Amino acid sequence: YPFTENQVVQTMDWEQYVSEIASDIVNEQSPKR
Repeated sequence: YPFTENQVVQTMDWEQYVSEIASDIVNEQSPKR
């Protein structure tokens, strides 16, 4: 009810932070580096 049908949901600050950490971990573990 508080949302419209095609509204973009904003990610919370901690969710953005967690996703950045996760991508950093994946990049560090890849054999390319």
